[in-house]
Amino acid sequence: MKCEDEIHPLTTLVELLEWNEDTHVSSMCQAILDDIPSLPPLSPSDQPKTLVCHDMKGGYNEDRLLSGCSDHTAYRFVHWSAIDSFVYFSHHFITIPPPGWTAAAHANGVDMLGTLITENDEGVTLCSEIFSSLETVEKVVMQLTNITRIHKFQGWLINIENKVAPVAIGLVIVFLQKLRKAMKGLDQRNLLIWYDSITHDGSLHWQDQLNGYNSCFYEVCDAIFLNYSWKVEYLKASKSYATLFPNLQHFGVAISREAQGKNSTQANCSCDGGSTDHKTDASGGEEYMKECIKCNALTKLSTENWHVKSYELSKFNKIFSGEEKKIYVGVDVFGRNFYGGGGFNTKEAMEVIREQGLSAAIFAPGWCYETLGCEGFTENNCTFWGLLDEFLYQHGPRTLPLYTTFSEGSGDVIYCDGVAMEKKNWFNLARQSLLPNLTQKCGGGGSITLCQSDAYIGGSCLLLTNPSLEPLTVWLWSSCHLHSNTPLKVVVAHKVTCALDQKLDVPCQISIESDSEADNSLLIKFRIWRKEEEENWTKEDDIKVRTSSNYWRLRTTNFIPNKESAITRIGVKIPAAVHVKIGLLCIDKEETEH
Repeated sequence: MKCEDEIHPLTTLVELLEWNEDTHVSSMCQAILDDIPSLPPLSPSDQPKTLVCHDMKGGYNEDRLLSGCSDHTAYRFVHWSAIDSFVYFSHHFITIPPPGWTAAAHANGVDMLGTLITENDEGVTLCSEIFSSLETVEKVVMQLTNITRIHKFQGWLINIENKVAPVAIGLVIVFLQKLRKAMKGLDQRNLLIWYDSITHDGSLHWQDQLNGYNSCFYEVCDAIFLNYSWKVEYLKASKSYATLFPNLQHFGVAISREAQGKNSTQANCSCDGGSTDHKTDASGGEEYMKECIKCNALTKLSTENWHVKSYELSKFNKIFSGEEKKIYVGVDVFGRNFYGGGGFNTKEAMEVIREQGLSAAIFAPGWCYETLGCEGFTENNCTFWGLLDEFLYQHGPRTLPLYTTFSEGSGDVIYCDGVAMEKKNWFNLARQSLLPNLTQKCGGGGSITLCQSDAYIGGSCLLLTNPSLEPLTVWLWSSCHLHSNTPLKVVVAHKVTCALDQKLDVPCQISIESDSEADNSLLIKFRIWRKEEEENWTKEDDIKVRTSSNYWRLRTTNFIPNKESAITRIGVKIPAAVHVKIGLLCIDKEETEH
């Protein structure tokens, strides 16, 4: 049923099949969904991916409240620039991401996924209902597709953690095929990820690797999320299996025939008006149904065709680069039967995962909040992610305009134009901004953090500290792709104070230029104002300055980018022994008069 100011999961198949926009999406929810920004184009990358599966106290905590709440210490995520996908997770049947999470993810160019989970005895019953007929499967696919479209997220994690009747495995495969096809029909970037749980015969037997027991599910999804009780040798075996897997897809029938002998039967389907027969051998073993990708007809295949040993794959020596990145290795931050023990030692697992070139699925990073408490969460969270920095691949904004107030979606004051308008605690993830790389280590003892004790708009600002006696350059974003054939207008709200006495305002000038070492960068350069240089500064740049009563300065200047290449990095260069607060940054194409 519709709840005006909250969002809830779906717990039964009946609820899912009865779901519709009119009865389950309130006007308040729709208003938030309407404001969710579109995702920028996908950036081509050969790097392994990073997924976060949040699993925070069972899900649907303060974040379920559509208009937010007064608990400004509630859990939030700010390291978006270091991840590619975020799965909102709970132990309810259908987990629909709260729109605040989707808004925050999209503002930072990150995919948001929901979760379908079945587990325990209730899961056995649910699966028997879902996979009882093709008709039911198609209804479930339709409903999941509608929910995805209306709630503007990018796909599903499928987690079946209970045994499934062997005769139903065929319909599980068909379900995954149809759901993936529907997701791609909405948007080609959408994802369907399978959790390593049941095997090809329906047994609940976590493999902790990609192999012949679970590859039938991997083949029809975009990726697999491995269970977290793996060993290093399992990762090596998974990589070997994945890089050779396309050969299995092409030559799987031949492998099966060689392994089992030539006794086989054929199950045929016809498409293209019956003019072409597509034949697939089905040899021995338990049979399941596979859908023809052209005509959607169902044919019987043997589970034995998929149960192929790694040594059989080694007969084919062609390596397909990139396939191993579809393996997301489970990383349990709580350290349950997990390599390295999790917690602040999670970096040990990340290191061996990246050594194999595999993607990572970081499960429950809210460990910092749940086990260490909310009071020191900001510092502990920064420590945790900072330890992982060398194993993460940063990404930045890819479309103009770039606009951020560096809000983390919570605070104890609401600011407007640098002035505290209302002193009250608040939390609302839909009001989170585009955020920079907060995992990096700055040189000279410097730091980059979000600061809630001051802001220009919202509840926080970006704080850059440089206690050293040398200037410091901090790159806010890398791997950007901002292209413009016209000059850019850059607006910066900033406040500069002395490192030794933060109450002492330090007048600064700023210039926008390309870094000498990277011509395709945009560097906001702060320079301490000196009386004798006043004439040069006013002549050097056409800078408009507006100063608020709280020492915030809003400056507007121009930047002429390289027309031949896109801006790939955005940074700030700050003088020695100062702290710089940035409360607003806007980069957009300059309006031209006609």
